[in-house]
Amino acid sequence: MNSKSRVVLMGICATFLHGFVAYYVNHEYGHAAALKAAISQAAACGVITLFTASLMEITFSIPRGLLTKYLFSSVGSGSVVLALVVTLHIVMETPDVMMTVVGAAFLSVPYYFIYPLFLSRDYKKTLLERAGA
Repeated sequence: MNSKSRVVLMGICATFLHGFVAYYVNHEYGHAAALKAAISQAAACGVITLFTASLMEITFSIPRGLLTKYLFSSVGSGSVVLALVVTLHIVMETPDVMMTVVGAAFLSVPYYFIYPLFLSRDYKKTLLERAGA
């Protein structure tokens, strides 16, 4: 599977998974409120997952040094996206912003640490190929 297909597949999975969690967290506020939160979260996470992969690729390429690249890519991208998601839920008047975002963060944190590991692996491979050339 190429990287573009992998990113699209992650976007689709994020859409459904995060939408379900947002609905579940907000179901006590009634179906309409839970559905609004679910649609907001699902749409945002689907788009944000696609955006995040691109952002991690870009932020990984900026600093020098592998550890700095990894941290800049994972923590930097995660912080930007967290701020966007919180803002979205405040604007959409989600009843329980904190728990909705915590649920999404719980599901997303592994992605923010694993994706840059793959970037690191590819970066090391490129360095080794250049050294051997």
